[in-house]
Amino acid sequence: MNRKPDKLAARSNSQNYRDCIEFDDASSCLLAEQLKALGHPARLQIVSRLKELSMPCCGDVCECLPLAQSTVSQHLDVLKRAGLVNVTHKGTRSYYKLNKPALQSAMSSLSQIVSTSENRKATG
Repeated sequence: MNRKPDKLAARSNSQNYRDCIEFDDASSCLLAEQLKALGHPARLQIVSRLKELSMPCCGDVCECLPLAQSTVSQHLDVLKRAGLVNVTHKGTRSYYKLNKPALQSAMSSLSQIVSTSENRKATG
């Protein structure tokens, strides 16, 4: 007999999950968006490249990647929307820079999640 989980149980499990993480919903959503943005190999390479360069334009980032400029531009846009990259426009060019405080905050939040779950396993 296949039963669908009732909505109350699903809501209860969801609430317990939120309580465990100890973040408010806005922080959780932001972290999820940032991790999603970093979850693509090309975007990780772009972040690594941005760390090495000082305010490169899209073409500068493309020089080290086997991707078309339009593809790199789309990946940069995903990183920008996630708040991980800042953009400065000068004329027709856009220059990119890592948003280091946002990256450090994401790393700190993820570290907090991991340490919280490890503490619960040790005491549970």
